[in-house]
Amino acid sequence: MVPTPQRAAAVRLAYARQCLRAGKHSWRAPRVLPARGWLEAQAQRVLGRADSGLRAAEPAEEWWLWQRAAAQVLEQRAIPFTPTLVPALRRAARLLDEWQMPPAGLRSGGHAEAELLAAVLEEVEARCAARQCVPSHRFLSLVLRDSVPAEPASFAGFTELPAGWHTLIRGMSRGGPAEPEPGTPGEAFAVPAHDEIEELELAAEWCRRQLLADPARRLLVIVPALERRQAAVLRAFTQVLEPDAVLDTGRAAIGARLAIEGGVPLAQYPLVRAGLRSLRLLTGTLEAAELSAWLRDGFWETPGQAERARLDTWLRRTLPLEVSLESLTTRLAGAPPALAPVARALRGRLQRAAGMLRGASERPLGHWARPFAAALTELGWPGSRSLDSEEQQSQARWQLALLEWQGLGAPWGRARAATAAQALRRWLSSVAFAPASSDVPVTLSSQLADPIVRYDGIWVAGLQAETWPPPPRVEPFVPLALQRAAGMSALQPTLLLEQSRQLLARLRAATAQLMLSWATRSEG
Repeated sequence: MVPTPQRAAAVRLAYARQCLRAGKHSWRAPRVLPARGWLEAQAQRVLGRADSGLRAAEPAEEWWLWQRAAAQVLEQRAIPFTPTLVPALRRAARLLDEWQMPPAGLRSGGHAEAELLAAVLEEVEARCAARQCVPSHRFLSLVLRDSVPAEPASFAGFTELPAGWHTLIRGMSRGGPAEPEPGTPGEAFAVPAHDEIEELELAAEWCRRQLLADPARRLLVIVPALERRQAAVLRAFTQVLEPDAVLDTGRAAIGARLAIEGGVPLAQYPLVRAGLRSLRLLTGTLEAAELSAWLRDGFWETPGQAERARLDTWLRRTLPLEVSLESLTTRLAGAPPALAPVARALRGRLQRAAGMLRGASERPLGHWARPFAAALTELGWPGSRSLDSEEQQSQARWQLALLEWQGLGAPWGRARAATAAQALRRWLSSVAFAPASSDVPVTLSSQLADPIVRYDGIWVAGLQAETWPPPPRVEPFVPLALQRAAGMSALQPTLLLEQSRQLLARLRAATAQLMLSWATRSEG
């Protein structure tokens, strides 16, 4: 077991390369699993043979439960609802379970944030009980209470395992985390950069030089703040490693030479983003810049790319900053003679697609899945050209997401098309997706952790003083006394320093060349 699906893929690929180098033509594939995925499978196993009639909550179902529970509790306390608050509450709930901290302790100490988490958690539990399902943040406790021993396993790549996982591991015959085999420490180089942009450019150029010297090399680039800086990171690496992709607006989000460990939100993949933009236009408004991007997306049957470009150029001169479906169709009706046939065809498609969403003012949330799919088909999405591998996989994941969304039937409340489209977009922004890919040469990761396998080169960026060693981290929704009693090393500077030294040694042992960089200036 390893921390992430991408580390699991890296181990399997490294094992395959080792077997090929040894002259083997076939071998038994190793069973390498991400720890969270394994835990979910174990929870499904426990629930599948229990007599309680309980089931695991579906992903869309659980996401909506948390949204509604948080909104209700915040409304009772006259606190504005902020969607970004819900993921933070869910992380805190999982932390409680992983460190085996009693939820009752949230009520002690009079902390407003902990009281909020306790109230939302109680509401989520009540809603789950009414639907006879178990939320994912309780999976570890569920498996720990199981009387049947878990299958033997080894753990690797974890900087720290929470108390609950340690308890689970003790019941497994292969013991605790596996110690990595000692390797010859590689050369380490310190690379200061003028600012964060130059630092990314230096890392991307280093990757380019490595691959020019040997295309078979495998490189790992760690950017601790990758989620926050993802657009800038992808732009820097794509411009250097795949400059042709910059000019192709309809193609893959990441490229054939890059992979992002952990994936990116499904809503950010070009094909899915184009579909969500279409739904927003059909049910609400788009900013003029987004409408322009929507017209230039490559996921169309008709009009053709050149026709859409001319239409976009003409529309940009006259449309307001916010564009509604009505204002767009009105404007298309007055297109000049040269653009009239294209404008008329697009106007007809938009009106027919919008008509599919006007059958009922309100309907159960999940019942919008079919009309949304039909409206996109009427618009010609995802187009007639052959989709590449990443696009095919993102389309398949989109279709699966709509099936999951369809499960939110009448008990989940009713909504208008605009509200349902907005909720679907928010959910897909929380669903991480990483398409299966071949053995790409460059892996981007936010995990400042043991790489487990050996790479030809590793670059670790963002090692400013406030990042390395990591500062003590306090979970704001859990009382500090509760976190200290659980023994969390994130609160103990001496342990964090020791973990950083151990990690640096493991990074050096995992590559022949380790590059450590930091920016001397940040945000001006």
